[in-house]
Amino acid sequence: MTYVAGLQLQENTYIRRRRVLIFPGTVQASVGQEVQPDTILAKTELLPGVPVAVDLASYFQIYPAHVPAVMQKQTGDYVLPGEVLAVVENSLLAGGKKVYTSPFRGLIEHISASRGIVLIREEAKEDEPVVVVDAAKALNISPRFLRAFVHVQEGDEVLYGSVLASSDGYGADAVRAPIRGIVASIDTRSGTISLMKPYSPSYARAYLAGRVVEIIPERGAVVEATGSYLEGVFGVGGERYGILTKLAAERYDNLDAHHFSEEHEGCVVWGGAGITLAGMQAALKHKVAGVIVGGLKSSNLVQLLGQEIS
Repeated sequence: MTYVAGLQLQENTYIRRRRVLIFPGTVQASVGQEVQPDTILAKTELLPGVPVAVDLASYFQIYPAHVPAVMQKQTGDYVLPGEVLAVVENSLLAGGKKVYTSPFRGLIEHISASRGIVLIREEAKEDEPVVVVDAAKALNISPRFLRAFVHVQEGDEVLYGSVLASSDGYGADAVRAPIRGIVASIDTRSGTISLMKPYSPSYARAYLAGRVVEIIPERGAVVEATGSYLEGVFGVGGERYGILTKLAAERYDNLDAHHFSEEHEGCVVWGGAGITLAGMQAALKHKVAGVIVGGLKSSNLVQLLGQEIS
C-alpha cells in the first residue's frame, strides 16, 4: 500500500466496472472477450438532450388521464415513422376513429397520464436523408423572398415542431420543422429549407484493459481487471485512460512545469500534495491524459478553465 498526500494507491487490486449506455442501444461485446480501455462495448443512436413531447390529449381532445388507454404502443417500445401510436374510436368521426402516427423513429420513454403527453426520444442513423421543407409554397410567397420570412439560419439546430418560417410571427401559417435537425441550407431559388438530422452516436467503452464477465442487455457490460487503484473525491474533465505514472519524489511535492515532458504524453500521472497553475498548463501542453494529486487551488483551476466551476 502506498500513500501520497492522503491518496491511497492499492496495487495488484481486483477491479470490476459496470459500463453502460445512458439510453438503450446495441451491445457489441461478448462474455470472455479481452478488451482495451477504448474497446466499444455498446452503442446507441438515440439522440441526447430533451425528448420530444407529443401532446395526445390536445390532439384527440380527451382528458390527460385517458391517454394511456388509447395508446397502441407502450413505454420502452420503438416506433417507426408513420407507425400508429394511438387510436381513438368514435362513431361521430370520419371512418369511426382518429389515429395519431409517429412523426419519426425513436423510443417511447414515458406516457404521462397527468399531462396527456408521450415522450419520444428520436433516433438518428448515419445515412439519414436530408429533409427538404418547401417553405415558400407553404407560405404562398415567391422563393426569392424566403429569407424575409425565416426564423432560422444555416447551422442552427432546431427541435421537432420549431418554427422555421412564417408570415405573421408564430401564427397558424407557420412552417414547422418535421424533424429535429440542423438547418443545412435556405435556398431562395427553390424556396426550400433543408434539414439534416444530427448524427451523434454514444458509446459505452470498456475503460479498463481487462475481460468482459457479464452482458447487460441493450445497455453494456461488466468488465473485470487487475491493476492499481487510486481513489479521489473530485474530478474535472471527462473519462480518460493511460499508463499510471508516478511523478513526485516526495508526498509533499507540488507538481510544477518542470515535472512534465514529452514522455508523459497519454499518461495518467500521480503523486504530490498538489499542482501549480504552471504545472497544469504544462500537462496540457504535453498532452497528459490525466493528473491525480492530493489537492489544488480552486483559483488556479478557474484561471485554467476560464470560468467558474458550478
